[in-house]
Amino acid sequence: MKLVNPLELQNILRNVTLQLPESYELVAGSSKENMHLYYKLTKVSVVANVLSVNLVLTVPLKTTDSHFTLFRLIAFPTQISPDKFVKYSVDYALFALKHRRRSYLLLTEADYSRCDKGSITICPAETAMYSSQSLNCESSLFFQTENANCLCRRYLIFQHRTPFLQRYGELWVYHSPEQQQITQLRAHDNKQVLRTLSLSGNWLLHNATGCSITTWNHADENGCTDTPSP
Repeated sequence: MKLVNPLELQNILRNVTLQLPESYELVAGSSKENMHLYYKLTKVSVVANVLSVNLVLTVPLKTTDSHFTLFRLIAFPTQISPDKFVKYSVDYALFALKHRRRSYLLLTEADYSRCDKGSITICPAETAMYSSQSLNCESSLFFQTENANCLCRRYLIFQHRTPFLQRYGELWVYHSPEQQQITQLRAHDNKQVLRTLSLSGNWLLHNATGCSITTWNHADENGCTDTPSP
């Protein structure tokens, strides 16, 4: 069986766009640069009878009401006294904001596990949509409103000493209640460059593109190349 090449697929999808109802469009457009995405996004079924064999391509569509930017909510402890920290308790780990910021979705990790992940994340249309004027704990934290203290549950942590270091895509998220050293090893001009940073509090380390990061109790081989920002 012959594989449909990108140019043939582009012509097929352009014909599909001419038949779409108003306000619908292909999830990744129909430009040649995005054709490779459809080899993963498209589901293929085979329908056959005694006369012929047909391929049925199921291609995801989108509307302006179904395009969201996905954010992960991470609540870090905040120190309120020498031995006490307070931390917000959030029920939803992911916050999806519509591109015009008029509405949003809240997703749990279980919800997110049902999404097809890749260059474009496609989730089942089974989650409630909220107006941006409708505030809850997660939205008040995201929009940084004054209602967070009223809408979010909080709990105390005593003698907090546990650091946090986690990579999300090309971003490292770091938290430590105490001053700690981070050792960063990265390639520069075909040489391994070692750098030590002394950090405390909450930090973002950008552009993680292939170096290693080590703390006193955590090591990872998928590091960063940029200066951290608080």
